[in-house]
Amino acid sequence: MFKTRSYLLVAIMALSLGFISCSDDDDDDVKYPKKLSYKRTEIVGFRLYVGSENGGKEVSTVGLNPTEYWSLEWLSEDQDWAKGFSVEFVDGDNLTVNNEFDSEKFSTKYKFEGDKLFLFDKEENEWTSFIDGNRNTLALKSGFAKYNQVRADGASSGSNSDETHFSLEDMIGENKIFNSLSEMKHIEDTVMWYNINYIYE
Repeated sequence: MFKTRSYLLVAIMALSLGFISCSDDDDDDVKYPKKLSYKRTEIVGFRLYVGSENGGKEVSTVGLNPTEYWSLEWLSEDQDWAKGFSVEFVDGDNLTVNNEFDSEKFSTKYKFEGDKLFLFDKEENEWTSFIDGNRNTLALKSGFAKYNQVRADGASSGSNSDETHFSLEDMIGENKIFNSLSEMKHIEDTVMWYNINYIYE
């Protein structure tokens, strides 16, 4: 259920990006080429649920440091990957995606439909949804999740990261870590996630 994050930018379909919504109307004053590179990191969610005799309950993460739960090396590698990522709009029809961390680079045609950017997949000969936004601001989603589950026959735990944001629905529900919050009866039962956006301008 939990998979290891891949840092290889080997194909358009392998990269999942997210965006803080902006309208394409903001593109009127764009001068080409227009390169968007890493500017800052924004925390968009840090949530923690722990078990109790009455089931799982949310507790405050104020004052908690994510490096206490996910290794600094793991978080730093993720940020280094993000800092090496950039998008350059060559003109109104073509762009180049580059990642210095992986030494990966590709160019292709693009188009906007509303607030969504599509890239042309040459191999599949079709347009592929790539990212929401415009040519002035992009945001790369990254999320980290962690759980601990205590059962009568022992305990299990795991960590995950992905190019997306996690939510309670990813951790609790049918075929998830716990079927419901009410199953979190042990004080060491835990689900938590940490979501960030890497901002490019």
